[in-house]
Amino acid sequence: MGTWHQLVDPIAETMERIKAEYCGGNQNFVVGVNDHHGLAVARSSMPYDPTRAEDEIATAVYDYAFKSNESNLILFHTSPRSFEKTRVETMATATTSTLQCANFDGWFLRGENEPIPDTYGPYYWSAALSVGMPPNSTCEDMASHCTDVDAQLLRMVCGVTCGCVEPQANPLYKVRAQGCLKTCLNEQPIWVVDEPCEDVSADFEAWQSFWDIYPSAMAALFGATPEQIFNLGEVAQSMKEAGCNYLAEVTHEVLTDVRYCDGHLLLFSPLSLLCPRTCCTGSSIFCPSSCGA
Repeated sequence: MGTWHQLVDPIAETMERIKAEYCGGNQNFVVGVNDHHGLAVARSSMPYDPTRAEDEIATAVYDYAFKSNESNLILFHTSPRSFEKTRVETMATATTSTLQCANFDGWFLRGENEPIPDTYGPYYWSAALSVGMPPNSTCEDMASHCTDVDAQLLRMVCGVTCGCVEPQANPLYKVRAQGCLKTCLNEQPIWVVDEPCEDVSADFEAWQSFWDIYPSAMAALFGATPEQIFNLGEVAQSMKEAGCNYLAEVTHEVLTDVRYCDGHLLLFSPLSLLCPRTCCTGSSIFCPSSCGA
C-alpha cells in the first residue's frame, strides 16, 4: 500500500494536471503566429465536439496499427509524392475530379450505378463520420446535414442529394470549395438555359433557407466583429422579407464585397440562379437565355 501512495498516486495526479492543461478550458478558438513579426493572432472557431470525426479517425489508426491492419477510412499511397499531394489537397482541388455527378452510396453501399474508383472509398466512408452518422448511412439518411458548415465531404460524395446539380436549390455551399463536384456544378447551366426569366418568390424555400444560414456561415468562414454579425443579420432579414428585389438595393456582400448575383467562389453559388430577372442584366451561363431576349 505504501508503494502505491508513494509512486502511483503522484504520477496519476501529475497526469491529471497535464490532461487539464492540454484538454481543458476554452477550446473554441484558434491561434497562429505571424512568422514575420511574431504577433499572435486568433479568432473564434466552431464549438469543439469530441464525438466528431477526430475520435473516429484516431480509432481507425489504432485499429490499423494494432488489430486489423486495414481500414476503409484511410487512403493509403504508394509514394511520398502522392501522399503529400493528398495531404495538402484543398477541397476545391479534390472536387475538380472528372468523376460522374452521382451519389457515392449507390456504388459503395449497393454496388449499383457506374463504378467509382476505390481511392474514393475513404472519402465516402469518412463523410458519414464527419457529420456524426453511422458509417453505413445512405445519402438520404444524411440529407439533413447537407447544409452543415463542416459537411464538405458529404456534399462531395452525396452531391445529387445535397443539391449540387439543382439550380434552384439553396445556393449556400454549392461551390467546389465547399464540396460540390465540378461535374455536378457544370450541369446547372444546362438546366438554367431554358428556364423563364422570373425571380422566385420571397417565400421560396431555398431563398428563405439561404438567408437563414447566411450570417453564421459568413462569420464562420471569414470571421466577423459583433457589428458585422449584426449587419449580416439585418441584411438577411431584409432579403427574406423583400425577396429578390432587395438585391437591386443591396448588391454586394457585407464582408467580402462580392456581388450577390455573381456568387462567392468560397461559399455560395450565384443568386442569379434564383433571381434571374433581377440579376441577369448581361449574358451569363447562370442566366436563362430568355433574360437576354
